[in-house]
Amino acid sequence: MDGDENKEPEPKPTKTKAKPATEPLTADDVAELLKAHGGDQGAAIRSVMADRDKYRDEATELRGKLPKEGHVVLDPERARTLAAYEALGDPAGLAKQLEAGQTATAERDDLKFHAHMGEVGTLAKMKPKVLADRVKASGIEVIVKEEADPKDLKGGKLRVPHVKLEGDKTQALADYAKEHWGDYLPALQAEPAKAESFRGSPPTNGQSPARPAVVQKPDQPHRSFVR
Repeated sequence: MDGDENKEPEPKPTKTKAKPATEPLTADDVAELLKAHGGDQGAAIRSVMADRDKYRDEATELRGKLPKEGHVVLDPERARTLAAYEALGDPAGLAKQLEAGQTATAERDDLKFHAHMGEVGTLAKMKPKVLADRVKASGIEVIVKEEADPKDLKGGKLRVPHVKLEGDKTQALADYAKEHWGDYLPALQAEPAKAESFRGSPPTNGQSPARPAVVQKPDQPHRSFVR
């Protein structure tokens, strides 16, 4: 029993508001501590030391949880996104695949564009290469629309190239070219097909050409061979 009576009581936690470790205790803080411990200075000091040890342990634990220098902390959503990217392969390999895919897409789009310009050029009677250069330089989009054929009494349709304008408006490519590409019209116009011309006598393959048949008209008088 005597041992328990002589044992010093455990320091009671202070009821004062905790102060940052960098701020020293003021006279008012000390007065509050002494009042909280019944004027027992030893108990007040032990209480302060207990708080110090508690905060020191908490600080040590928090420092252990902090990321090391140069490390990055990700939230769960970004961590899942990163894991999904890593599952696709190393970044260098992904970059090469992406570049190859972009090149293939550009080549495919270029082939489609020039095939479309070939069709439009045929319909508009324009040179496809010159037309493609003008379309790219102007940044326009050319589409093909079906229109009624004014020469077809049965209601036939014509496929006519148009340039897309604002909204749903379009303008016939021929009219657009006259309005915006006046200086290029001579180069745009496709050359008309030239008729075949035969120069000199037709080939005989070493034989004399056959004489044309003599056709005698019914009303033509007969000429006597006797003079």
